[in-house]
Amino acid sequence: MSKEGRIIHRLFNRQILDINAGAWRPILLTGPTEFPVATPIATNTPDYIAQVNEIKSSQANLTSDEKRIVKYWSAGAVLRWNEILRSWWPNTTCLLIKTPMELTQFQTLTTR
Repeated sequence: MSKEGRIIHRLFNRQILDINAGAWRPILLTGPTEFPVATPIATNTPDYIAQVNEIKSSQANLTSDEKRIVKYWSAGAVLRWNEILRSWWPNTTCLLIKTPMELTQFQTLTTR
C-alpha cells in the first residue's frame, strides 16, 4: 500500500468512525438559491493576479516529496481512490450483503 493509502486507511479506521452517524439529520435544500455563491472575480483584476502569483510562488517552493504527491494525484482522484480502496479490499473483513435474505442469514449466524 502506498504512503498516501496508509494515511487514508488510518483516517478511515473503523475505530474512529462516528458511531452516532445513523442518527445524523439530513440537510435538505429548498432550492439552488439557499446558499448563494458569489460571482468569481475577473481574471484581469489585481486581486486575481496576486492570488495566481501566490499559487505560482507556493508551487515553486514545493519539496520533492510534495511534488511526488502532486504527481501521484494528478492522475485523477477517481483513479487514485479506486486504487486505494482496491488495495484495502483483500485486507478487510468487509461483508457484502446484497439481499434481504442474505441479511437474515447473517443475523441468524451472528446471534447464535
